[in-house]
Amino acid sequence: VFGRTDGQQTFPSTHTDPTIENLDPVNCFVSKVSADGQTLLSSVIFASYGICQAFDVEGNRGAPATSVHVAMQSTTGNFGGFVQLRTLTFVAASVEIAPLKGIGPTSIDGQPAQVADIRTDGFGNTYVLYHQLGEDATLQARLMKVDETGAIRGILDLDLVPDAAPSARAIAVDNFGRVFVVGSTLHAITPSPGAFQPTRPQIFSCAENGFLMRIDTSVEPFLHTYASYIAGDGCDTILGIV
Repeated sequence: VFGRTDGQQTFPSTHTDPTIENLDPVNCFVSKVSADGQTLLSSVIFASYGICQAFDVEGNRGAPATSVHVAMQSTTGNFGGFVQLRTLTFVAASVEIAPLKGIGPTSIDGQPAQVADIRTDGFGNTYVLYHQLGEDATLQARLMKVDETGAIRGILDLDLVPDAAPSARAIAVDNFGRVFVVGSTLHAITPSPGAFQPTRPQIFSCAENGFLMRIDTSVEPFLHTYASYIAGDGCDTILGIV
């Protein structure tokens, strides 16, 4: 369970981040509950330095350890000045908290960014979907891959027209370096040959259409390998993918 709390004095926790001296008024937490729901195995509160944005779990049922990757957004106006990544590893009843990593997509061109989703694969790579604010106040959807050492392996501008509203909403990944992106956009996309919905429906009541994209991050630079609409003639809002 992942979230944020301003009641850390009474919130059920078993660990506190030892790398910080004082908690913020509102902080992130990650809690691990037993499969039968009767036991709180571990619960840690740690400084968010802003907004607890997204998280993903790396680990399988029955595995001795589970790593939780958390993306946090600093609060500077509507968009944070930077993005940070923290990994927590649950081992039995203990929690190991890795040092905070500033993965900083906003360091590129000095433009602020906002995280939309985060996912990990079976090799310790973390994928961050975010929107970067341009000088013309439009948002460019981007995908970033960070390896297990915290090094940025690549950043790709998604094949989406920058807009005033976020377009990419969620991602799913596999162990072959493929990232699947879904969202909704007011603009046309470029569907791939063989796409199950290659044409944009006639618009009657709303101009927002859903889409599905696939990105290959096993090669550098990353490649767009698939795109299709998922849309009707109304307003389509795609929220997630698994």
